[in-house]
Amino acid sequence: MRDIVGTRFGTMLGLGVASIFLAVTPGWLQGEELSLREAIEQSLERNEEIQAAREAVRQREGRVREVRSGAFPSLIADFSYTRNIKLPVIFFETDEGVQQITIGEDNAYSLSFGLEQTIDLFGRVPKALDVAHLYAGIGEENLVQVESEVVYNVKRLYYGAVLAEELSAVAGKSLEQAEAGLSQIESMVREGTKSRFDLLRARVEVANRKPELIRAQNQTELSKSRLRRIIGLPLDEEIRLTDKLLMEPLEIGLDEGIQLALARRPELRSVRMDEEMGEVQLGLAGLERYPEFFFSSNYSFQGQTEEAFPEDREIARSWAAGVGFRFPLFDGMRTSGKVDQARAQLSMARYRKAQTEEEVRLEVLEAFRDLEAAEEEIRSQQANVEEAEEAYRLATIRFTSGLSTQLEVNDVELALNLARTNFYQSLFNYNTAKARVEKAIGEEVR
Repeated sequence: MRDIVGTRFGTMLGLGVASIFLAVTPGWLQGEELSLREAIEQSLERNEEIQAAREAVRQREGRVREVRSGAFPSLIADFSYTRNIKLPVIFFETDEGVQQITIGEDNAYSLSFGLEQTIDLFGRVPKALDVAHLYAGIGEENLVQVESEVVYNVKRLYYGAVLAEELSAVAGKSLEQAEAGLSQIESMVREGTKSRFDLLRARVEVANRKPELIRAQNQTELSKSRLRRIIGLPLDEEIRLTDKLLMEPLEIGLDEGIQLALARRPELRSVRMDEEMGEVQLGLAGLERYPEFFFSSNYSFQGQTEEAFPEDREIARSWAAGVGFRFPLFDGMRTSGKVDQARAQLSMARYRKAQTEEEVRLEVLEAFRDLEAAEEEIRSQQANVEEAEEAYRLATIRFTSGLSTQLEVNDVELALNLARTNFYQSLFNYNTAKARVEKAIGEEVR
């Protein structure tokens, strides 16, 4: 009897202390509130994969500036200074023998400016610039695609963490029910209506459910850690999720979703740009057969002096200008090979575009089908939970009235916990399916 009273007192004391602690714990100890929208916004700013994609965009923009430079003249300055430690000499023969004369001065300076301008008569630079702009545009679409993928994963991990919290709550509720049953059996044992066997069985049931709660709580923390990782938060930062698993219907249908996907998906915009870039590159490769014209000019100063700097009379100036061209008379079939490569790349781009369009259509179709299946699953599981709760209520009444055993109550309670688990799992499936639909139709992430 002392063991029974002690167990009951310990259980009540533990629950009381926990309730008081939760009541007085300030919000900052329970973690920062984090909604799904806030998690998405933080991931768009902090996620490392997105940061890398942004750097790739900047790299491609640099390529545009590099190509644009071909339309401008290049101006080069060249300066040199020579200190003649021992002046050079020249030798020549005279009637008196070999003679030598010292040439130059102690200090020699040279400064020149060179200018060269390509004369683009066949449109090489504009075509190359078109290719560079398309190349940069593909990089921007790749960034949008990475952002879309990260946002989808944030939603999936956020919903997964919420699911883990709900399942942890189910495990906690199950433990509370087992402890309440133990308390009830302890009273019945004192009254003589239940045996010690029933008491031992109830204690074992409580002990068996504690590890389930520990595992559920651990899974919750792991799920939150994965969420912290993808949005760029410290792994040890406490967060409190504010959004719940709800069934909010989608406002668009399959046909509209396919049309939106074909218009908005970054993968499709990227392959379309790739096809356009292939067409421009094919024309650019053909221009290798045409001559290149250029204009060049050079202005130089040369001076020698024994002093630190030459005077004007010690400086010689020269200026030259001219035009020229380079014509590929024979390049070993290099241009023909480039044209063949460009033509093949264009064909490949067209195949990729057709393939990507079909894949997008299929992805949208599968996402909508999964969403419809998840809706049906929620409806069936919601009714199942209601029936399981009613069955548990009746089972506890029968047990209190002495019409059933604790084993029957445990079986009904197990069915109730399973029904609740399946219901929350169906809500998770619905929300992740909805997130997949939003990704499939190219929903704007910002």
